[in-house]
Amino acid sequence: MEEDRFLTLKETAEYLRVHPMTVRRWALAGRMPCFKVGRQWRFSLKKLAEWTDESSPDQGIGEILIVDDEENIRDMCRRYFEGVGCRVRVAADGREALARIEENVPDILLLDLRMPGMDGPATLGEVRKRWPEIPVTIITAYGESALMERALDYTPFTVVKKPFTFEKLLQAVQVGLLSRQVSDWPWRKGGYRHGTARKEKKLREL
Repeated sequence: MEEDRFLTLKETAEYLRVHPMTVRRWALAGRMPCFKVGRQWRFSLKKLAEWTDESSPDQGIGEILIVDDEENIRDMCRRYFEGVGCRVRVAADGREALARIEENVPDILLLDLRMPGMDGPATLGEVRKRWPEIPVTIITAYGESALMERALDYTPFTVVKKPFTFEKLLQAVQVGLLSRQVSDWPWRKGGYRHGTARKEKKLREL
């Protein structure tokens, strides 16, 4: 029988590709399998895998909007997600992305951080103001950067670092879609609160 492994809150966030405070919210809300050892959360790797499988939308991802200024990235992602049954639209920058969303709100947004003109954080901020319910997955080669610092003002989102595999990208997108099933996310409490993530980053694991 395969031995189970138990993860810390930080390890679970890395496994799910979300911010640690997102995991903490889910745990406090009783929305994911976990338990406490003293003051610290622990998560069974086996149960996490079962939870993500069970929580994935039965009807698939639906429509995804891919926003990246690199044409080859847009084309590769389009081909992959169309191959797994998604409806796909693309945009080369933030302004074009907002126009696409105005036409039809996607089920999830796949967003690059570094783009000319309206960059990823600025686009994400506008999306949070106008369509806060849209789950977002960020794809970036700049995981530790000023761009990511700005984006953290608008969590929750999942993150995939370039270069990426499509398996990791799909996992991040599926986890991002779980946000619609969790009742305690910021937009479900009367609107998104700008700047919350910066304060949360300073909190230690409980």
